[in-house]
Amino acid sequence: MVEETFEKEKGVAIIGGGPGGVSCALTLKKLAQESGEDIRVVIYEGKRFGEHYNQCAGVLSHPLEEILERDFGLKIPKAMIQRTIQGYVLYGEEEEIVLEEDPTKPSLAVQRVELDRFLLNEAMKREVEVIQSRVTDVEFRPHEVVVYSWSGTCRASAVVGAFGLSKAMAACFSRRVGYAPPPHLETLVTKFYPPSSWLPQLLENMIHVFLPPFPRTEFGALIPKGDHITVILAGWNITTNEMGAFLSLPRVRKLLPPKGHSDFFKGRFPTGLAKRFHGHRYLLVGDASGLVRPFKGKGINTAIVTGKSAALTLMNHGPSQEASQHYRDMCKDLMEDMIYGRLARTLASLTRRYSSLDPIIREAKRSESLKEALFFCVSGHAPYKKILRNKANLKVLPHLIPRLLGSIHLRLH
Repeated sequence: MVEETFEKEKGVAIIGGGPGGVSCALTLKKLAQESGEDIRVVIYEGKRFGEHYNQCAGVLSHPLEEILERDFGLKIPKAMIQRTIQGYVLYGEEEEIVLEEDPTKPSLAVQRVELDRFLLNEAMKREVEVIQSRVTDVEFRPHEVVVYSWSGTCRASAVVGAFGLSKAMAACFSRRVGYAPPPHLETLVTKFYPPSSWLPQLLENMIHVFLPPFPRTEFGALIPKGDHITVILAGWNITTNEMGAFLSLPRVRKLLPPKGHSDFFKGRFPTGLAKRFHGHRYLLVGDASGLVRPFKGKGINTAIVTGKSAALTLMNHGPSQEASQHYRDMCKDLMEDMIYGRLARTLASLTRRYSSLDPIIREAKRSESLKEALFFCVSGHAPYKKILRNKANLKVLPHLIPRLLGSIHLRLH
């Protein structure tokens, strides 16, 4: 039963107009309409999409298209799709393996700013108020929330934080409710613009993934887009020095044009759960909650799912501290899988540091189950729990462990 203190006239203020915030807004409007009611929904978005950019890889994973159409009646415009991704190439030091997508469930490369602008425009069409202004503070009162911004104040019955890893908003929620942002990795992004003759089969429409042998680097990837290649490097305190070293690797260099990379852009993504991401009159979604896969697979999908879950919680249970537990329960599968995801990250880190992917890739060329596991790890198309507990993968361990130990021995000696 919805609490009386959830006043739909005051409605919900959403901080952040990305996929998580818009998903929450559209779900709130849809649920209210289905019950014959109206609800005020306000989105605060400080960026102007087209002038300011979300530093995201911009890969939409299956079943995002189905989710948007089923839940919100939205179809991604064909003009927005820059390239259909046909799979992944995973590199070791000497070996490489092609991990092909299911052609019926492809990933799509888009320019993230275009997706954000499209979703925000659709929200406005459905009478969601969009205020292009930065939020400066949030005040929690017994029966309402007051949101302060450069454009004034807004009183709401609840607030949803879809603000990613914004340091300013993290500091605000930390001060007000004891929130602690999730642990994170830094990313460095640049772009290469190859000759037009490269474009029809740019990188063979594959995402190329590397585990570079650098101390502070976790992974690197080359992603084919419409007229360019996006290069992303993730790690701890990474700088242009690490990016330069990555771009100089022979196996990376041969995939890129000799010149033409643009500026560098810094970003971050979470690798664990935030503390106090839900409570009295507030719910945090997407990156702000830390409810994402450890390698950031399906980050947009997860933002949309958590945004929808937040809306369902508010409409069906209200904004109280006790009601917010329903949101946590709805995210239970994501939270449980994060334990297995951390294990996968640890194994990848140990492999990169003390061994090499080469023994694993060689075994995967013989074992379809291991090859499938590598594909799921890279693409994010299956939970880590399913990958790591697959009995077929356990059967390859007697063959794989001696190879890994041999690789470690060579590395150490």
